Formats: sequence, C-alpha cells, structure tokens
Amino acid sequence: MFYLNGVKIVPIDLILNHMTPVGLAYWWMDDGGKLDYTSKSRSLVFNTQSFTEAEVDNMIANLATKFDLPCYRKTKRGQHTIAISAKHYENFMVLAGPHIIPKMRYKLPKVDIK
Repeated sequence: MFYLNGVKIVPIDLILNHMTPVGLAYWWMDDGGKLDYTSKSRSLVFNTQSFTEAEVDNMIANLATKFDLPCYRKTKRGQHTIAISAKHYENFMVLAGPHIIPKMRYKLPKVDIK
C-alpha cells in the first residue's frame, strides 16, 4: 500500500479512508514534534520530508477535510513538512491528545506537560 515500484508513497485516500484520531496521535508521536523547540509556541509539525510536495499538499487537504484540522506546508531546502499553527493546536489536542501516551508528552509544548 505504501510502495509503488519500490518508491515510498502516500496513498491518496489514506487519511480520508483509514486515519482515526488514534492513528493521528501515533503518527504524531512517531513523526511529529514541536515546530520550534526554542520558543514557547504551541505550533506542531509532522516530519514528512521524504514525501513529494503533492503528497504533502494532499495530506494537508485531507487533514482539513477529515478532522477539521487546518495545516500548512513548510518547505526548507526543498523538503516539505506539515505544520499545525498554534491557533489550531487545541483542535489537534482534542483529537489526538487523549491518545498520546505519557512517555511521548515531552514532545508537547511545556505548558501542556502534566
């Protein structure tokens, strides 16, 4: 499902047809973190650098459609990540927060670590 002719891909319907809030939490615990560890911002990131711009844009659109979770693409040196602004942090936490295991909460903004 994730490889086409030996190339890693993101199926176009992956988020819409298969992602749940639990899956979102696990994805973030594995490939996510704070967007900026040097500030007190609540912005978050999914590290999607190995995917194409089109795949990342599709994931962003599908996150907005499926979860009402607006995200945006950040690009650095031609690599793309998915960012969740501090403005939409609470949306993410309502969905994924209950499923983030205690040992992974260190990746959350310090104001939320309990």
